[in-house]
This record gives sequence, C-alpha cells and structure tokens, in this order.
Amino acid sequence: YYMLSDALDYQNLYQTGQQYIDYVRRRYLLGMNASPPADEGIQRWIACVYGVSSLIWRILFSLGILIAAAHFFRGAGIILAVFSGLVWFGLPLARFALTVVYGTATGQPDRRRISLITASAIAAGSLIMLLPWPGRTVAHGIVEFSPMQTIRADSAGFVERIHVRPGQIVQAGDALLKLTNHELVRELEDICLQLQIATIEQRIHHRDNDMAKYLAGAKKLESLQEQAAQRQAQVDALTVRAPIDGTVIANDIQFLDGKYVEMGDELLSVGSTEQKEIRIAICEEDEDEFRRTVNHAVRIRASCHPLPGDEGTLTTVLPRATRRIPHLGLVASHGGPLAVQSSADDAADDLRLATPHFEAVVSVPRQLSPQLRAGELCRVSIGRGHQRIYEKCWALARSWFAAKSGQS
Repeated sequence: YYMLSDALDYQNLYQTGQQYIDYVRRRYLLGMNASPPADEGIQRWIACVYGVSSLIWRILFSLGILIAAAHFFRGAGIILAVFSGLVWFGLPLARFALTVVYGTATGQPDRRRISLITASAIAAGSLIMLLPWPGRTVAHGIVEFSPMQTIRADSAGFVERIHVRPGQIVQAGDALLKLTNHELVRELEDICLQLQIATIEQRIHHRDNDMAKYLAGAKKLESLQEQAAQRQAQVDALTVRAPIDGTVIANDIQFLDGKYVEMGDELLSVGSTEQKEIRIAICEEDEDEFRRTVNHAVRIRASCHPLPGDEGTLTTVLPRATRRIPHLGLVASHGGPLAVQSSADDAADDLRLATPHFEAVVSVPRQLSPQLRAGELCRVSIGRGHQRIYEKCWALARSWFAAKSGQS
C-alpha cells in the first residue's frame, strides 16, 4: 500500500477508496443523496479502482481465514469459523438492514430501489446457479486387459521349460510352459498297455463266439478307453498353451522354473491387446455426475502420449464407496494421484485410500485399445453440461461436511 501510494504520489489512498465505496453504496444502492470525494481526473479513477480491489481482497482474505480455520482445527475450527463469519459479515449486514428499515440522520433510503436491486441480484444468482458447470469432472484410472485370461495348471508337475517372457505377444495355441510328470506318463502307458491286451482278448472272445465274456470285455474296454482319454488330456496339458491372442502378464514367471505346481495353481495371465478397459476411482462429490453418465461417452487422456481417438464408454459404477485400493498404480506411494494412509495398526503393507472412492469401469473402443498399455495411468473426464453449478456446489459442500464428520 505504501509503495503504491508513493509511486502514484497519492496521499490517503485507502481512506479515499473507502469513501468512494461508501458513496457508491449510498448513492446507487440506497438511493440517498451523497457527494463523491473531491478528487478529479485520473486520481478519482485510481481511488475508485483501489477501493473496489481492497474490498474484494478483504472478502477473499476473510473467507480464506474461515476456510483454513475450519480445515485445520476440525470441530473447534468450524465453531470459530461460524463465529468469525457472524462478526465479519453478519454485523455489517445487520447494520445495513437497520439502515434500510430505519434510515439515517441524513435521510431515508429508497426502499423501492433496494427491493428491485435485491430481486434482480437473486434472479441473476439463480440463473447463474442453473447454468452448466464450466469445468470438466475428472477421475483417474488404470488401463487393464479385458478380459484377463488367467491360466492355471490342468495337470500337476514340475516346470521344465519356460517358453515366454513378460510382455511377449503370443498367438492362440502357442506353447507357454512345459511341465513334466513322469508318474502321469507311466500311468498313461500302463492304461494303453491294458487297452491293447483288452482289445486282443475281445478278438479272441469274438472268434470263440463266447458272448458272455465278449459283453463283459466290451464294458472293460470302454472303461479303459475313457481312462486313456483322461490321462492323455492330462499329459497334453503338461504343455501349457495360450488360449487367446494377447500379451503375457507374469512378473515373477522366472521363479516358476523347476517349481512343482499342483493342478489348479495359477501360472500366468494372457490379456488381449484388442480389448482393454480402464478401472477408475471416483471421489464422492463426483459420484452423482458419473452415475448419470453410465452408458454414455467419456473422454480418455493417457498420461504418456496423445491418442488418435479419445472416447470410451462408462459401463459400470459400483453402488458403494470404499477405501480399498483398486490398483497400486493409482496411489501416491506408487506415483499415482490418490492419497493413502496406513491402517490403525500402521502396517506398512496395509494401506487404504485417505477418502472413500467409487470404483467404475470404462470400456475402451477396439480401435483405441492397441494405443493404450496395460498398467498405464489415464484421466477420464466428463464434458461440460453434465452438471449444473448448484449441483456441483452442493456435492462439494456435502462431501466436505461428510469428511469433517468422519474426522470428528
């Protein structure tokens, strides 16, 4: 203030600015007779601009103090903020109301003008609140394969050979792993030998026209054929093959070498490069807006590179919010945007989201899927016009009070 006063060679700049604010209030708002300060020319405009600017600054500064107090001091801060707001804003408004009702010693205000201005301000504010929210609503997500084919061992055995590496592109039917199980192979050989013997015996019974033994041998032969087919399928399953075209996903596949796996154990996964989805985390204040956008187009922005096409479809929003981490790539401890905190026992490996989020799924178009890499961080946004200003303000206020209630 003092530097500006010296630079402009303007004494009592603050007082003159306040006089202009009071003049405008009395002359144009209250409709009372008032005289402007005696300054003329450029100094009048300087004082007027400074008065308006200082008024705006005081209002913003006071609001900032109130918000900071409510945020940092929790319950006591809210009480302090309410009390300070009544002192800073309530008292001036009360004095203004008394002036409107009873007037001043110098005259009576034009209540008709005040009513018209107040009604116009309320109407303008209502129209503004009904306008679409000008910003875009954004949620962060991680690209994943859809569907993800989890490959499990159909036969028990030792991992003898690994044919692929993580990230390798494979075709349906390509060999991924080779298992060995000598006991299973011997069982198949024994059954095949019994099958050969039973076939010879059947021929002998048929030649001797011994129908009783022939019919009994037919049942035995059928049973051996079923056992042989089952064992052959298990032996064939010792060579693990890709069920679809896609990319191999297995971070620890090298540790499988020489390891014994049971039937049903998970070995690796294969995801199709032509089909992907984005799993996003939606904060609570944006849940209503995203839920209204289900089955509609949303904008996708990859974090590492531009995309030739940028629209996907929001397919699902889960009904309940949770603090469960949907993907480690989304949390701040792994370079993501979402804040996390430790659980009550402060276990380093037991983290949860700092605030509840709704999980949702965005379907990626087939032509866009090859451009996105699995595990890549993306931003999914809803365009302008999906939410009105009053809805956005109400959602923010509701989320803020919910967070304060949770902290207390």
